[in-house]
Amino acid sequence: MSKPDQLVPRIRQVLLRLRPSIGDQVGLSDDLFALGLDSQAVVEFVLRLEDETGVEFELEDISLDSFRTIGSIEHLLKRKVVETST
Repeated sequence: MSKPDQLVPRIRQVLLRLRPSIGDQVGLSDDLFALGLDSQAVVEFVLRLEDETGVEFELEDISLDSFRTIGSIEHLLKRKVVETST
């Protein structure tokens, strides 16, 4: 798993490989769906994040709100790390 301070850059890297058109200047609170991320891309994004970070997402983790922004994804990843360490 990535160190917490490395999560945002890693999330951005995965996102850019998946959807280069979104751009690397997307902010933490920018709506990724408004920028072109769709439900099909979320599925691939989840799989790539699991590979990249070693975090396994459960079905209940995957929602539009959880993957709407880079900030919400970072929050989810941090929560998953806490859950797996306890």
